[in-house]
Amino acid sequence: MWFAAANILYVADEGQAPWSVTYDSGAGTYDQAIPANNPYAGLQKWVSTASDGSGTWVLKYTLINGLNLGVPYTYAIGNGYPAAGTINPATGVPWQPANNGLRNIAGQVNGDGTVTIFAITSTVSGETDWGADPNQLVSVTDTLSATTLPTGESFTLLEAASGLDVLRGVSLAPAAPVNSVAASDITSSGATLNGSVNPNGTDTTVYFQYGTSTAYTSQTASADIGNGSSAVPFSASLSTLPSNTTYHYRLVTVANGVTTIYADQTFTTAVGVPAMPPWALLTLATALVGVAANLLTRKCRRVA
Repeated sequence: MWFAAANILYVADEGQAPWSVTYDSGAGTYDQAIPANNPYAGLQKWVSTASDGSGTWVLKYTLINGLNLGVPYTYAIGNGYPAAGTINPATGVPWQPANNGLRNIAGQVNGDGTVTIFAITSTVSGETDWGADPNQLVSVTDTLSATTLPTGESFTLLEAASGLDVLRGVSLAPAAPVNSVAASDITSSGATLNGSVNPNGTDTTVYFQYGTSTAYTSQTASADIGNGSSAVPFSASLSTLPSNTTYHYRLVTVANGVTTIYADQTFTTAVGVPAMPPWALLTLATALVGVAANLLTRKCRRVA
């Protein structure tokens, strides 16, 4: 199981227990594993009727597109594994495995209102130890706010185990989400920080952390962007900054008590007009007085 939000849960279902495997040679599928006989296998999406997860959990849809449940892998397993089409005489069923469902998921929330889930497939075949079948690492990206199955979402094969190998689990160290909006109105003493966040149905507050290093020693005031289901743009103005200085900043969101820190961004204030020291001002004033006096003297001579 993996919680994408307090009220959104993804569940991996391994499929029907493969105690007796039958193979339909006409259809080229394992009967038990095809979706018609295996309706809950795959990646289930459950949504709570309460935004904090305290309500009734409802199964909204199951993602299976791209898993090809019950269909033997079309590629050669290799590394000594029996060739595709080879029958295990002990079971009378082909050795070539097929996906039966999913197990061992991990996921990440993306900055564009989607989530990406990584999973290991469970398998079925003519092997008598299905947990040892060469299996697959797959991923799928889902729209977080969707409550009906979106069209076009499909699992992608990332890695396939070879003969004598099996993938047992998956863990994820997700990268920080990226704020796609850059700073604007950059002057020698200020800038405007910009962001865009989809609350995905959860009341969300946002702010920026900033400073001259990634220590981020300052932050802007928090702003509540509501609980809608589309991207909300927002900005924060900075002033009294030193000129020609590079600043680091990052977007931060807080929703249902969960703080999400976005990737680092930078801007550099413009080069300002250098201030003139007092002695230079005095020298300039003296020179101007001298020029004025000289012009006045010449004018008086001409009049005389």
